Amino acid sequence: MNDRSALEVVARRTRSYWYEDGLWEMAAGGSFVILSFLLAMQAVTPPGSLLKPVFALSGAIFTVGSAAVARRLVERVKARVTYPRTGYVQYGREAQRAMLGPGVVQAIVGGALGAVFAGFLLRWWETALPLFFGFYSGLLLTLMSHSLGLGRFRVLAAWSVAAGLAITSFSLPTLVGAAIFWAAQGLGLLASGFSAQRRYLESAPALHEGERYERDV
Repeated sequence: MNDRSALEVVARRTRSYWYEDGLWEMAAGGSFVILSFLLAMQAVTPPGSLLKPVFALSGAIFTVGSAAVARRLVERVKARVTYPRTGYVQYGREAQRAMLGPGVVQAIVGGALGAVFAGFLLRWWETALPLFFGFYSGLLLTLMSHSLGLGRFRVLAAWSVAAGLAITSFSLPTLVGAAIFWAAQGLGLLASGFSAQRRYLESAPALHEGERYERDV
């Protein structure tokens, strides 16, 4: 292995450290489940009801603020669970851009909402929106997997595409199909996150005072 390859391996492991404990997936999964609930409530609310625009506005506000809130929540939990076990890593701006993750929730949800708007303009495309969601999310998750060197994101990408294909095959109304897709996406991320968290806790037990955690990078 030449020096450049060795440096790339170290860089990948440094970037992947943020995702090693599965907390990001749990936060993102929870965000998508909440989004699914808001879409479902909008779908079942009768036309003309005052609650319909309320749920629509709530979804837009949630989309704008969810990524920032989720990141702060993850950082707080990491301060209690992760950093005492395996240390704290300060990421610079370039490293944060390379990780893709901090903005990926907004990218996925923002693109999804744009697709919903386009679907209303192109009525014939409405039932195919979950397919777009699946491939769009799958592409971003695949890029994350390549950047971080974490194979479980490829599994999530495959799950995203499969969910989009399956839901589209039922030709559901736009909001119903979107709600089911984001519920499936959220549950997939939650399952992946909880599994990663369990493995992390097993491999990095809590340290006693004065002990040091050592690892190869």
